[in-house]
Amino acid sequence: MNTPYELSEEFARYFEIISADTPELRSQAYRLRYQVYCLENRIPDFDPANYPTGEERDAYDDHAFHALLFHLPSQTLAGTVRLVVHDPADPMWVFPIEQYAGPLTHAHQPPLRPEAVAEISRFILSARFRCRRGESAFPDGLAEAKPEFSDDPGDRRHGPHPVLGLVKAMIDMSWRNGISFWCAGMEPRLQRRLERFGLGLTLAAEGIPYHGKVNAYLSSCREVMRQCRAQRPEVWSFLTDDGKIWPLAPVSSLHPGPQSSPGTSQSNGTDEITPPPLTVVRN
Repeated sequence: MNTPYELSEEFARYFEIISADTPELRSQAYRLRYQVYCLENRIPDFDPANYPTGEERDAYDDHAFHALLFHLPSQTLAGTVRLVVHDPADPMWVFPIEQYAGPLTHAHQPPLRPEAVAEISRFILSARFRCRRGESAFPDGLAEAKPEFSDDPGDRRHGPHPVLGLVKAMIDMSWRNGISFWCAGMEPRLQRRLERFGLGLTLAAEGIPYHGKVNAYLSSCREVMRQCRAQRPEVWSFLTDDGKIWPLAPVSSLHPGPQSSPGTSQSNGTDEITPPPLTVVRN
């Protein structure tokens, strides 16, 4: 297992996270999404004919934070992820997953401020970084775990697992923009693999028809960080720059529990953070 220092050093050698805060950078994200979703993996509802410009975009992109993961040795784009955030100008606003799973944020007890929530989506690696057995079939590059493969973040021929780079980008965007809760629509396969990194989310609803059959998740970011620190401290240290973001109580006070059943979130309304929010960059 890598130490936190080794993991961070290895990551810096191979990868760089870039905020896609210009039209040119976001265009790179859209082109990768088109390549992976529309051409390579043929995800349901992503017909290439609907994207004649070769960029996969939707109505949520103008109100989302986007990040790119670059592979430094090859100078190529390794992945992208976005966080869809609340649009206060739209009184009928719901997050994308809520169109299919119902009002997750308002059903949470206590109800969550939409401004404190972001939906994780377009979590994608390029084909070059989905090269192990079975990975090419999944845009996120996380196939079901096999006995011969380790989930050690550093056990990767291109350096630390690039999925952790996308997670690190997601965590940093959340911290800098006052996001305290994540929702997502994920296949159970992806949830199981993230749990092996100590990053499992809280189940909110099952069997949702959302670009295929997925489960809906809603979690406190701070709770995810707590469980990650307790279960995989080397991953937590890497993702949070050794606690510079998402600082937590001493590890002895952390008591993560098992995954909740649908509708019983482990978090509560006191988990919000208040760093100064940044402005969403629109096209």
